[in-house]
Amino acid sequence: MIRVDGLGARAGAFALRDVSFELPAGTWGIVLGPAGAGKTTLLETIAGVRRADAGRVTLRGADVTRTPPEQRGVGIVPRSRTRLRRELRSMQWEQSLTVLHVTHDFGEAGTLGDLAILLEGGRLLQAAPPETLFRRPPSAAAAEFLGAENVFAGTATPMESATGDEPGVMLFRAGSLALVGIGDSRLATHAVIRGEDVVLSLERPGPSSARNAIAGVVAEIVVHGALARVTVDLGDLPLVATVTAGSVSELGLLPGSRVVATIKATAVHLC
Repeated sequence: MIRVDGLGARAGAFALRDVSFELPAGTWGIVLGPAGAGKTTLLETIAGVRRADAGRVTLRGADVTRTPPEQRGVGIVPRSRTRLRRELRSMQWEQSLTVLHVTHDFGEAGTLGDLAILLEGGRLLQAAPPETLFRRPPSAAAAEFLGAENVFAGTATPMESATGDEPGVMLFRAGSLALVGIGDSRLATHAVIRGEDVVLSLERPGPSSARNAIAGVVAEIVVHGALARVTVDLGDLPLVATVTAGSVSELGLLPGSRVVATIKATAVHLC
């Protein structure tokens, strides 16, 4: 188990401040963040290579904040090659190792990680399962860093009261675009939609659970292997859908094609 509480450390003029999270024993943690976010400083402080100037580091249930690095039972492996990552993953499964891994590969974060830790400017933005982090980022800036294809600025107003701890349903407007989405704050100023959550069809679909159906015109199609990035002109805003290249062919999509983009309310994250 790796746990940090209010952790702070310095690396020259850079400061890591008030970072807290817990990685259960035998799980794989992924550390993400832009350059200069504090990813390496975090790992060095946990390993004891760098001294903590605030907070606490707990390993396997013991406070090791002031324990020398050679007595912590922690190893730092330089940027893993693909083969070494596979070997580490195999060892982690076989020996129930607890791994904290810095990566810039978002696909790797989703497939390897049990917990994703997002840093920016030396502070923790979010620690959550990768699925939650990518689909419900804490801010528009975080969403853009994490590769969300659609981030719209606008205003949100509540439609239905939230039940229990569930976020509420809101109506979000950005220019002429109106979307039903999910958010937990009446101060939400952005809508985030991942491209894979946009379904394209040639006609408006019949009754379904999706609460958003928006007509538009295909502006651009870029094929990357088995996937295609389709940009749809909604009038005053572009919407990007990530679909299979096969779907583009089956639908006969070309620039200028009229389509309907369908998006579930749960896929519209308001933050």
